[in-house]
Amino acid sequence: MTAQDHEANTGGDVPPPTAHFCSAIEIAEDLDNPPSNTTGVSARAVLLNAAFWGRGVRLRVAFMEGEPALHRRVEALAQLWPEQTEADFSFEFWIDNGLDPSEADIRVTFTPGLGSFSKLGRYATSVAKSKRTMNLGWMTLDLDEERARAVVLHEFGHALGLVHEHMNPAKPISWNRERVIADLKKSQGWDETKIEANMFARYRPDQIFGTDVDQLSIMMYPIDPVWTTNGYSAPFNSVLTDADKALVREAYGPRPSLGG
Repeated sequence: MTAQDHEANTGGDVPPPTAHFCSAIEIAEDLDNPPSNTTGVSARAVLLNAAFWGRGVRLRVAFMEGEPALHRRVEALAQLWPEQTEADFSFEFWIDNGLDPSEADIRVTFTPGLGSFSKLGRYATSVAKSKRTMNLGWMTLDLDEERARAVVLHEFGHALGLVHEHMNPAKPISWNRERVIADLKKSQGWDETKIEANMFARYRPDQIFGTDVDQLSIMMYPIDPVWTTNGYSAPFNSVLTDADKALVREAYGPRPSLGG
């Protein structure tokens, strides 16, 4: 699955009060204005159809700020997607090479205070070339490895076209809406409109390319059991699951040299 804006860099089995969540508020706007000339993987994959870059794509990634050491740390973590999925796409990172960031497909900033987020797949093509398509507001050289890996993998999952896992309609979450709203207003400073878009919005089955909900997906928010009416919860996830890998490999296809 996939989404537009980004996720948490926290630890523990449930989100602590200081957990940060990726904001997906722009997704609704994106879906109303799909990028042109998109090609899909199947008739049922409407959402991925609009966000899908196409098999064999080489995505050029540039940084609009930050030091090369931080850029290289992001690169090393983001490259886990093609390395571990063995899917037919690649990231080409422009680091300290003099190339114009405006010509890249994915343009990254590290502006603190804005959280972390990314445009959903090909929706990045609708962003002015002078603007970022991704912000890693929590990413620093000092951030511990687990949290750094979580935020980078999550945001680059969005950049590949994956939506937030808790929006998967395969098994709708029974939210304790009042508790979620109260907690996120306090911890994230979100208003009810943003909470509705990020937490309670749900894709139709014909809008996603995927099947069962993966509680451990890198695209899943950490969910405190008090946020649900049945005790359902999800931990803080920082690695790609077999389901994450299989989904991307199915969508983008296996790397030709690997066959399959």
